[in-house]
Amino acid sequence: MGRVTDTTPSTDFVVTTVNVPDRLDVQEVRARADEESQRRERFNVDWYAVRVWLLRVLLLGLVLVAGWVAWQHSEPFRAELAPARIAQRLGAGAGLAVHVGDTRIQWLPSPRFIVEGLELGNAWRAEAVSVLFNWEDAWRALQRGGWTWGEARVGPTALSLDQLSLLVQVLPAIGAALPQAIASIRFESIELTGPLVPSGPFEAVVRRQVDGAFGTWSLRSLRDNLTVNLWPSEGGEGVRFQFDGASWQATVGPPVQWSEARGYGLARAGFVEVSEFLLAGYFGSIRGSLFAAADQFWAVTGFAVGANLDIESFARPAGGGDDVSKGGRRGPAAVAGTLDFDLLISGEGASLEEAVAGSRAAGPFKVRWATIHGINLGYVATRPGSVSGGGGTTRFTDFNGWLVLGPAGASLQDLHARAGALTARGQVTIKQDGSLTGRLRVDLGGDRVQAPLSLRVAGTAAAPEFVR
Repeated sequence: MGRVTDTTPSTDFVVTTVNVPDRLDVQEVRARADEESQRRERFNVDWYAVRVWLLRVLLLGLVLVAGWVAWQHSEPFRAELAPARIAQRLGAGAGLAVHVGDTRIQWLPSPRFIVEGLELGNAWRAEAVSVLFNWEDAWRALQRGGWTWGEARVGPTALSLDQLSLLVQVLPAIGAALPQAIASIRFESIELTGPLVPSGPFEAVVRRQVDGAFGTWSLRSLRDNLTVNLWPSEGGEGVRFQFDGASWQATVGPPVQWSEARGYGLARAGFVEVSEFLLAGYFGSIRGSLFAAADQFWAVTGFAVGANLDIESFARPAGGGDDVSKGGRRGPAAVAGTLDFDLLISGEGASLEEAVAGSRAAGPFKVRWATIHGINLGYVATRPGSVSGGGGTTRFTDFNGWLVLGPAGASLQDLHARAGALTARGQVTIKQDGSLTGRLRVDLGGDRVQAPLSLRVAGTAAAPEFVR
């Protein structure tokens, strides 16, 4: 049997059941899929976002609840910090009417509690008192209900001596009304006002003692090297004081800088006592004591003992020359040598300032290695025709007399000087402006018979003149 051959003509297409989409169909399918996805997302819930916001709301609620609880528990604490309560506590301790204008807590730049408008009766007013603390203390306060305070700071203030005395006396009682955690009180700047006060401003610090009471005030001058300590006297009737200075010029006395100045005493109403003082420098030292009391007027008494005082250096400001204690240049003075004196001080006036300014000091003095510049008394005495005051120097082996210091200047009275057989007696006054007045009677002595020579003293301490 032979092969059967299909003679049907072939075609290019095959009929199948598979639908193969073209490009337009693919795009339509994708569009429908995207539309369906968006429709599902529109009605689906984003559970992640829900969880995040629920957590945030929960945390906010917890913070609000914690804040409300803390506010409720801090009610007693806030009541203690109210202006009226603080004024009541301080007033009960000080025994004075105390007024507080306002109180507030300031968090920046550092946490602090501020008392504004603090008034102690009619005696003293502080614009602001700040009590410092830190963030750790604040957190502990919220946890435990207490508060750990730091240092209390008083802003710049001006105080008279009476106001300062009052604060020193009442602070121990006020300190008992303050939290024990306040360990110190610092006055940032005090300007002392009134007569005879040392130069300021001062920084003052008062710290609690072991027994918990505020004790000694320590005042440090911000202008020079002076420290003053103050504390209440026994019985609370006055203020004890102690001062210590270096390279310091006293408010009374010669206008020179003392390399060392110290003393102590007592001050109360109508009475001031400087039990002991010492002023020392390279040009000598002065020690003594002073007392001032008021009845119908102020009276000042005391004594001063000077030792090894170099006259040229010590008297330079009065003579109008340079002050070598401040680095000036030494120049000639009317008298040179080393001065010792023992003076009694007295004065009176309507006020303490007037009594001190009008005080006089008088007593014996002695000068070792005394020298008078401007004249050779031996030469002038042996040559009656010579011109006195023409220059030269006279050196004495003995030079003593009576010294009087007062508002008008210094006076050397009952002056007695000896240089070998030559003697000189008389009186010389050095006024405040440095001018000289007085007379000297010079006797050559010895076996030589010659009339005494009388000289008039004139000129200044820096340039003395001796005129017949």
